[in-house]
Formats: sequence, C-alpha cells, structure tokens
Amino acid sequence: MVEIERDLAFSGNAVLTNLEGLSSLTRIGALLEISSTEALTSLNGLSALTSVGAVRIADNEVLVSVDGLPNLRLVESYFEIEDNPLLGDCDGFAGLEQILSNMSIVSNPSLLNVDGFSNLDSAGFSITISDNASLLSIDGLSGITHAGSISIVRNPLLASVSMRSLRRVSSFFKYPVQCWTSKY
Repeated sequence: MVEIERDLAFSGNAVLTNLEGLSSLTRIGALLEISSTEALTSLNGLSALTSVGAVRIADNEVLVSVDGLPNLRLVESYFEIEDNPLLGDCDGFAGLEQILSNMSIVSNPSLLNVDGFSNLDSAGFSITISDNASLLSIDGLSGITHAGSISIVRNPLLASVSMRSLRRVSSFFKYPVQCWTSKY
C-alpha cells in the first residue's frame, strides 16, 4: 500500500506514455492531475487507487481511455474531466461512489456517454455537463440521489435525461427546454 499525502501531477509532458509504475498507489491526499500530455492514451496503472483529494484530467491530446481507475471510490473535493479531444467514454469510474464537491465534464468532443458513473450516488456541490459535442447519453448518472446543483447545457446530441434516483437538488437544475424528452 502506497499513499501520497499531497499532489500527484503529470502536466505538460510530451513523452509520457503510461502510468504502470504507479500500480501500488492506493491514496492521494490532495490532487491527482493529468493534464496537457501528448502521448498518454490511458490511465492504466492506477487500478489500486481508492481515494483522492481531487481529480483533474484535462487537455490530454490522445487520451482515449480512463479505464485505469476501477477501484476509485471517493473524491474528497472536485472532479474535472475537460478538453480531452479523443476521450469516448468514462467507463473507468465504475467504482466511484461519492464526489464531495463539484463534478465537471466539459468540452470533450468525442465523449459519447458517462455510463462509467453508474455507481455514483452524490456530488456535494454541483454537477456540470456541458459542451460535449458527441454526448448521446447521461444515463450513467441515473444513480445520483442528490446534488447541490445540476447544469446540463450545450450538448447538442443529448436528446433525453434519465436521473430516476434523483431525490434532492439544493439549488437549480438547468437543462435546455427545447431538448427535454423527460425520462425523469
């Protein structure tokens, strides 16, 4: 069992191709940041990770898979997946149960669905799903029971929303009315 008390960040790296050397890492006390990589295609190597302070996966030119995090259960602060042009799904987060602060999935033009969040129960402050040009489904969020606020905007191919377990939204639920087909 290996833990990092503070941040673990890989940023601005043009040659990093894998994270396999981190296979015994179980906890990161603060931020896990993987950003601005040019050769990293997956997060394989982080499979023992069960909790992190925060997650930021952003601006990774060739990242196609986040499948390397199947045992991640808890994000103690914010969770961001932003500006990853080739990322097609979020299946690697199937074990994630709680995000204690904000969840943001923004500007991932190849993202088709968020099915990998099927075990997610809550996001403490807000959930933002926006500007994902190919997003067809957010059914993976159907297990969410409560959130501070929810904003689902500018996802032009998203035709319906299914959040059947949702019981409480503390602030607002924003979804463009012209696209509403109500499975809720």
